[in-house]
Amino acid sequence: MAAFDAGNFQESYDKLDQLLAKDEIKNAKDPKILQALEAVFYVRAASLYNLSRYEEAIKAFAAYLATFRQGSRRDDAIYSMASSYIALKKFDEAVVELTKLEQVPEFREEALLFKAGIYYDKKDFKSALQPLLLLTEKGLTTPSALRAAIMLGSVYSQLGQFDKATSVLIDIRRSFDRVDNKAQFNATVLQLGDKLYNAGLPREAQVIYEMVQTKEELIAAQKTAIERKQKESAVALESFRQTKDISALRRRNRLQNEIKQDEASLEVLEKTPDFMLSVLIRRGRAYADFGRQHEAVIIYDHIIENFPEAREERDVAAFSRILAFVELGKVDQAIDAATFYLDKFPDGQQRATATYLRGALSLDANNPEKAVTFFGTAVTQADDSLKKSEYYPKMLFLLGVAKFSLNDYPAASAQFADYIKSYPTGDFVQEAEYR
Repeated sequence: MAAFDAGNFQESYDKLDQLLAKDEIKNAKDPKILQALEAVFYVRAASLYNLSRYEEAIKAFAAYLATFRQGSRRDDAIYSMASSYIALKKFDEAVVELTKLEQVPEFREEALLFKAGIYYDKKDFKSALQPLLLLTEKGLTTPSALRAAIMLGSVYSQLGQFDKATSVLIDIRRSFDRVDNKAQFNATVLQLGDKLYNAGLPREAQVIYEMVQTKEELIAAQKTAIERKQKESAVALESFRQTKDISALRRRNRLQNEIKQDEASLEVLEKTPDFMLSVLIRRGRAYADFGRQHEAVIIYDHIIENFPEAREERDVAAFSRILAFVELGKVDQAIDAATFYLDKFPDGQQRATATYLRGALSLDANNPEKAVTFFGTAVTQADDSLKKSEYYPKMLFLLGVAKFSLNDYPAASAQFADYIKSYPTGDFVQEAEYR
């Protein structure tokens, strides 16, 4: 056993396997001898488990359980079998073993959390609910309950139960200092925020988006949590070696499982492009969609001024400012915003729309001189892309309307004739002919 206690698992396995292969041991019937062999059977299996030889470990633990049905390490053996099945991605078999541990206080939380994770990964969200609700029914008072709550928020989100998802995440946010897998929480927040927004609930989405942390903050927090658990795991292992207290080994195994999960979340996070700009865009749109255009403009201005290299996001923010000012009824600012957009993003994604809006807003504001200038410049300088847009025919027609408003009837007539010639079946042909 000394080899196992020292962490020399291969040596431990070799010695114990040789011992159990002896005829006098294999044929032993004396209860006292068998009782003395219980630890040998268990540690042999545990050595295989720690060597990541999971198929062999499962057989060895099964042999232990068959020989010592009420053995002192029965629950530990079942837990290790379940963990081995999970490592081999044999999830149905793992669930069978985990179910046996739900009534065992020392293993209940981990068993329920593992079961929920298996169902979640299989996208069986309804089955995941029961173990998660059991873990969180007494509040978020333990690390396992907090981990379960994060998964529960995601499950509710996936099931479209947005009120429950929001309530869970708000509860977690109140205990945020105790959340050890903040990257997982952040991913759940983004998932729910997007689902709320896409479901036409921008106000509710805004509440959720405000919980998002920066990528740098999350990476730092995740690394700190992993380092802390690695130290705690080493202390637990040393405690087991010194005291032979099985609870210390259980704690070490639990921490190792959590470390694997946290490292997986960290790896995904580090590979993910910086998401804060996209979150700011989402927040701006959410504010605008429920009538908080002033706040939306503040966010868009922040993006434009502070992220000079983020061309795509600045493009979106600059165009969204135009729409926000339109909704606020601030026509002059909307026109200025459109001019800014066209100056800064001459090849922008919304160039045609911004060009049209600048002229149309001027016309609506009873400023036909500006409309003639804006539409005239656009038509004269139009490239193929602009001419193929849905707005170009409208600009041709409205240019005639602007000239007509200035009482420049010959120029207006010529413009309407040009529109009719270019678009003989266009939407405005009858009005152009009438004018």
